[in-house]
Amino acid sequence: MKTAKLILIFSLLFWVDPIFSQNIKVITYNIRYSNPSDSLNYWEFRKTEMLDFLRIENPQIIGLQEVLLNQLQYLKANLSGYQQVGVGREDGINGGEFSPIFVDTAQFKILGSGTFWLSETPEKPSKGWDAALNRICTWVKIKDKKTGNQILVCNSHFDHMGKIARDSSSVLITRFAEENLTQEKMSLILMGDFNSEPNEAAIQNFRKNHKDASINETDSLGLGTFNGFKAHQSDFKQIDYIFYNRLDKISYRTKRPLRSNQLQLSDHYAVGVQFSIKN
Repeated sequence: MKTAKLILIFSLLFWVDPIFSQNIKVITYNIRYSNPSDSLNYWEFRKTEMLDFLRIENPQIIGLQEVLLNQLQYLKANLSGYQQVGVGREDGINGGEFSPIFVDTAQFKILGSGTFWLSETPEKPSKGWDAALNRICTWVKIKDKKTGNQILVCNSHFDHMGKIARDSSSVLITRFAEENLTQEKMSLILMGDFNSEPNEAAIQNFRKNHKDASINETDSLGLGTFNGFKAHQSDFKQIDYIFYNRLDKISYRTKRPLRSNQLQLSDHYAVGVQFSIKN
């Protein structure tokens, strides 16, 4: 009888594929560009506490916006365990703001990365439609070392002036995602400062094709993410998002870090989402 039970157990182990799962934390954060005119909110007065915040959160994927070269260099030098991808939006090298992605290399292998411009000529530095500035989308394809699953991660910062540009940018990024999600198991994480509230066309375009991690979420201070360096309020605009496909959402949080002097860490709040990926 014991022999028969052992045979049954080993048979089940042989025929049932093991299911591995892995949890990942993703953060998107507009950290406000380094502007001396910001007075007490100048980057030089915020940078060490920004670094502390990211270290404490310890996300596996970070998408940042409004990052100038000196800010990027500081974060790269002090955030160990990550590989950064992305270029400056003005020249495709180091000029202007970056929308960089930081990837935890202990958990993920980078398979490829790039940047395209949110314009009618996405392959080169350019300004699109009615936008006031050059805008970009940085992307990276990564492979989870435990499950083998692949994820396409996109990070962007939409124009603050051009409505046509914002709407067209959401269509362009969705088309890019559809063209690149060629593998059956590849997932998508799309994040950034989209300078659009939930009822605007750019966000509605995304919601037609992707899951919005903020849907059905509640918070005593609301879901607003743009604080303008003001004190916590419940009527701040929600313009920062994380969208996803082919992942299981575990939790969603609006992160509201304060500095030791009780001033805001940035003029935006961070958004953090925890996902589960399975093979």
